[in-house]
Amino acid sequence: MKIFGVSLYNAFRITPVIFGVLTIVFFYLTMLNFCGKREAFFSAFFLSVMFGHVFRSMANYYRGDNYMLFWYSVAFFGISLAFKYRRKKWAYIFYILPAFASGLASIFWSAYYPIFVFLLGNALFIAIGAFISGKEKYFMHSTSLAFSTIIGAFELGKYFRYGMFGWNKWQGKKLAEMLSLNFGRIKDVHLLIHIKYLVPFLLSLQKAEKDTVRITVASPSEAIQLHCQAAHRTENEL
Repeated sequence: MKIFGVSLYNAFRITPVIFGVLTIVFFYLTMLNFCGKREAFFSAFFLSVMFGHVFRSMANYYRGDNYMLFWYSVAFFGISLAFKYRRKKWAYIFYILPAFASGLASIFWSAYYPIFVFLLGNALFIAIGAFISGKEKYFMHSTSLAFSTIIGAFELGKYFRYGMFGWNKWQGKKLAEMLSLNFGRIKDVHLLIHIKYLVPFLLSLQKAEKDTVRITVASPSEAIQLHCQAAHRTENEL
């Protein structure tokens, strides 16, 4: 920053504003891909005047969740691009954005875990939408998004840092002991739970819903039976 004549103190003061504005920009672009110009404008406008967003992105006030929301807006933008170009075979390449965004969020906030919860929630709702609409192709989007969070989790340990539930923090050690978890390649309790339990559980639900969609057209009663059997298999696996 010295190259531009900006001191570390001033950089600290202005970065919350910059990231807050960029969050609005990416949110606008996301809604533009999903809906249209009118919806994108009003969505960005309402976000820009919300007290919570203004309060957390004002100058000289560092809040880690402000930066986490920025990276989530980047991840959400990647999802919107994948749906915008969903008819293209290469559309799934855009899920690399959620993968890197979830990892980069750890640089700014030690409690970055909500971004993984949000993205997995997005994957779940995409799967539910695919199930309700009967459009089987959207299950692939849900699966791709779920796997992108795994990439983000592995990316953290290799290039960035673990958060407050990391192997070298007392919260992480205590929680790992309570849940009988052993640190291996992933040295973070939340990320271990995310990879070992949450993602597999979501993928099992996706498979159950996908099988149900395939058989619904032929026989609704068989679809219900298959869905119950798949749910029972999921309980046994867990």
